[in-house]
Amino acid sequence: MKTTHTLDVPGATLTYDVRGPLPASDGHVPLLLIGSWNNLLWAFIVLRSEDMYTLPLLIYLLQGETRTSWGMLMAAGLLATLPLVIAFLFFQRSFIAGITAGAIKS
Repeated sequence: MKTTHTLDVPGATLTYDVRGPLPASDGHVPLLLIGSWNNLLWAFIVLRSEDMYTLPLLIYLLQGETRTSWGMLMAAGLLATLPLVIAFLFFQRSFIAGITAGAIKS
């Protein structure tokens, strides 16, 4: 939606566009998704039962005090990032359009 307004002042004419809703709102959705997906500290503080643990918290708990199974840790990290990669590939067009919306002067 685009609305053009013109303001006539003696000696000058001002024309401006009002656009809404901005496509940049599509650009911040994947960033918010990644931020909430990787939320480790809040889940670590609040959740007490193991059946409610989030995926980043479970990956954190895979690390042992003396030994760490690096293969298991890397496989879990890959499985944790896979949904984010799929979501980015699915919404790639709107994400790029939202990021570049403010970069191009019309």
